Amino acid sequence: MAEQQVQDMLDQVQNQLLQEQIRKTCFGKCFQGSDFPSGMTKNHKICLAKCMDRMTEARQIVQTAMTQVGQQQQQQQMQQQGGFGGF
Repeated sequence: MAEQQVQDMLDQVQNQLLQEQIRKTCFGKCFQGSDFPSGMTKNHKICLAKCMDRMTEARQIVQTAMTQVGQQQQQQQMQQQGGFGGF
């Protein structure tokens, strides 16, 4: 399987997990203790939109941090390998 196909599959799984987490967290928060109403009020819509935005932003922050950590680890490995090569 090509690297791009693997990345596309991982992205798809991450999006599905995010949607599931949003559903559990945001609907639980915005419809506390009540059954899902037959119609959503303006307050429900605002609550869901804000919650979804926060979840999406948090995901982006985590992804950025993970990318930075991965890059730092790669740099450290390269420095360690390069540092021993000169002896």
